[in-house]
Amino acid sequence: MIGWSHEILNSYKPRASIFPSVLDNTDCPYSWPFCRQPLYVGAMPVIFNATILNGMGVIGYVESPPTWHPSNHEGNLVSIRFTYSDVICPWSGYLALHMQIKEEGAQFSGEIEGNITVKIYSPPAVGEKSRRSSTCALHLKLQVIPTPSRSVWILWDQFHSINMRRFSYFPEEIKKLRDDVINSGLGLAVIADWYNVDAMIKMRFFDGNTHSWWTPVTGGANVPALNDLLATFGIAFGDKILNGDFVFSGKQNRYASGTDILKFPSGGYVHSFPFLDRPQSKTTQNAVLPGMA
Repeated sequence: MIGWSHEILNSYKPRASIFPSVLDNTDCPYSWPFCRQPLYVGAMPVIFNATILNGMGVIGYVESPPTWHPSNHEGNLVSIRFTYSDVICPWSGYLALHMQIKEEGAQFSGEIEGNITVKIYSPPAVGEKSRRSSTCALHLKLQVIPTPSRSVWILWDQFHSINMRRFSYFPEEIKKLRDDVINSGLGLAVIADWYNVDAMIKMRFFDGNTHSWWTPVTGGANVPALNDLLATFGIAFGDKILNGDFVFSGKQNRYASGTDILKFPSGGYVHSFPFLDRPQSKTTQNAVLPGMA
């Protein structure tokens, strides 16, 4: 085994590469959730992050912006914007793709395929006079469909829940959502994980890198922000951390982690299930979930 490894190292030619080397949005389940949602005109950009691995040296540089080389004419229907590490250090960097279908592809149905290439270089190693250079490639395959009717669109927002508490919803967003629901018939589904201050304090830990104590700034979801958003509908989530199994419409389901409904408008429909409340010594209690207004 050692001899085999030695041969590999001796024959290895320093180069840069992209990992993964293939992004095939038609390959399910490996490329889930990308493979379940084809691209179409008007959709939010699909963002994919890849890693640039640089075996030529501890530090490297992107020589020129990444380029898209479609395999056929249809490949010109996709617009790809790149963000990437200008300096690759140590040994690695990132390459992000922001992909959208152009307006002229509104009726196109099929696959788009091609390669994205980027040239990396590193300073010469000891004993070398010229810099090291390598061109790496990412093979891309995308599924495209004609633009569907707006009545079947699902607008998915997770960014407000990822951000910290001070980045809540703007008043304009809250007003716009209410107007769309009340006046334009928009359907709204809200899925909330837990948010419990006591549990967050218990998760406090000492970070060896910064030599300081870290406390989570949010729980599994930004429930305070969601409550700001839903207040105009008379809905509020609580601070319980619940999990358990339940039966709904004759089907067994698993509620892996989430919170309870604390407030709901009169005339709405709610369901109560016995769930485990984690912080309360693993006691079981009925929790109001889900609700439909």
